[in-house]
Amino acid sequence: MKLFFLLFILFPFFASASDDTESAESLTEGREIAPLPKTDERINGYREDYKKPKENLIELPKKYRKKEKSKKEKTVLREENPKLPETAPKPSEEAEKTEENKNVSHETLPPKAEPKPEQKPAEKPKPKPGYYGETFDGLRDGKGKLVLENGDIYEGYWREGQKDGHGIYVYANGIKYNGTWKNDRMDGYGSLIFPDGSSYYGEFEDGAISGTGTFKYADKAEYSGEWKNGKWHGRGRFRLANGREINAVFCDQQIVEFIKTEEDSE
Repeated sequence: MKLFFLLFILFPFFASASDDTESAESLTEGREIAPLPKTDERINGYREDYKKPKENLIELPKKYRKKEKSKKEKTVLREENPKLPETAPKPSEEAEKTEENKNVSHETLPPKAEPKPEQKPAEKPKPKPGYYGETFDGLRDGKGKLVLENGDIYEGYWREGQKDGHGIYVYANGIKYNGTWKNDRMDGYGSLIFPDGSSYYGEFEDGAISGTGTFKYADKAEYSGEWKNGKWHGRGRFRLANGREINAVFCDQQIVEFIKTEEDSE
């Protein structure tokens, strides 16, 4: 009888606690971060994906290149035929007048100038795949820029052919990482910006979000706390846009234990 009475008293407490857990888990569902795309793709192998810098680093625009080319052709013709005049002979004034009289008709008025079609701004040319920067002993070493075949671009520091130090990596799908690298992987402190407007700032380890950091979601929700392999793992606080907060200990994105705060005790 006493046992029945005790269960009758404690049942509402357990029911409310389970309801809170279910509601909290429903709010945290779908907040996992998909694995980041790999960044260690190569062009034509590992040691041959860079281009040696040109001797003349200053290149003229195309419109000036044509002029330079025509001048070179003229100089070659003069060297082969020294009797040729330097400039072509000008037509006489009478010949010019006769040509003008043939082309101009006094009976017809000059045609109206047609409106020019609106010119669209020229698109920026996409960078060609390859490596442009410092090398040592046939490997990327120092500061350089790598453009991959799939459209990814990395610009930063290298060491013995691998990304090492500070660098910015822009994926072809729009994700941007700005931070430190080690052994060709994101490692240390950095930031991630996603195409949907969400962002992360904090620690990385071996190419994944691990350590402490803050993730701001596209719907204005925010998680700040501990991470492991891109999932909430450890103590953390999840706050919704309406101000509701969940303070808990997480394991692989699942709530293990709620943490009471001073506001909860009041």
